[in-house]
Amino acid sequence: MPENFTFFLTYRCDLRCKMCGQWKEGGYAREFTPEVLRDELSLEELKRVVDDVAPAKPTITLCGGEVLLYRDWLKFVEYVKSRGLVCWLITNATHLADCAERVVELGLDMVAVSLDGPAEIHDEIRGRRGTFEKAMSGLRAVTAAKKAAKSDFPEMHIQCAISDINYRHLYDFVMSLKHLDIRFFNLTHLFYQTASAVEKHRELFKRLFNMETVHWAGYNYPPDGIDPELLRRELGRVWAARNELPFDVTITPELAEDEIEPYYRGKDFYPKAYKEQPCPAVWLSVYILPNGDVSPCPDYVLGNVRDESFLTLWNNEKARALRCRLENGGAFPVCLRCCAPYLYQ
Repeated sequence: MPENFTFFLTYRCDLRCKMCGQWKEGGYAREFTPEVLRDELSLEELKRVVDDVAPAKPTITLCGGEVLLYRDWLKFVEYVKSRGLVCWLITNATHLADCAERVVELGLDMVAVSLDGPAEIHDEIRGRRGTFEKAMSGLRAVTAAKKAAKSDFPEMHIQCAISDINYRHLYDFVMSLKHLDIRFFNLTHLFYQTASAVEKHRELFKRLFNMETVHWAGYNYPPDGIDPELLRRELGRVWAARNELPFDVTITPELAEDEIEPYYRGKDFYPKAYKEQPCPAVWLSVYILPNGDVSPCPDYVLGNVRDESFLTLWNNEKARALRCRLENGGAFPVCLRCCAPYLYQ
């Protein structure tokens, strides 16, 4: 059984972040019809999946789109926690202040808030003014609720995606967060795809599995505006200051200094910090998409939990075919700049 179930509760989002594979200009979710965007699992359907997998004690992660736009997300958290499972939430935090007390009361284990830099930078990336302050209000509200309840949970994590807009401001940004009650600050290198990698991947998926790929075209966000040398120095400043901070700092993937330039210039290599092996994510994690599709790898669908139980789908013929291909045929063209190979090593 997977260690982590990520429930993609909704594709809907209230922001249009410039580097987002879903909703930026050219993002794949922009092509979805209103019917597709409305097709979301009901609370009862979600509960049935949790009942299937609860004996294995996986971590349950909730994301979107913007997960707080799913009407019954709090009820779903309540049910996940009632089954004794660890539950994480990934959010842009624009609506977090409204439910901060309930989040603490339910015992949510972790909330990861996406912040992209100081206020002006963050709002520019998000495509809407005032989003930084809304996110900070959410963080402060959860901190206050934790204090009132005398609780250590949820742990608060900050996720910052590196882009051409914010990469010159990373040190100043992380230092500005010293006063917050957060446990981790994670900087994520830009997971982008080149047009040639997307086309090669599309052709390969069609030939091997007779599956269409729509996901990766949304990540065609060339990092031409990033100067790798300036980024290397900025990350060096962040790393050197980590012992001054009251929270842990991580950078994903862990690139050596001499790997930053080839990573951002589209060169093929595998980072030294990781084993060059078949992507472990297809054995260890899975997405449950808004419509119930079960997907261990973007665009690869094993079936749908509305039609079959997860237990039937997880090791079915399609699942075995994907794992065998990775084990025997190596990585797909998009794998190097996908987050999954790095998160599960």
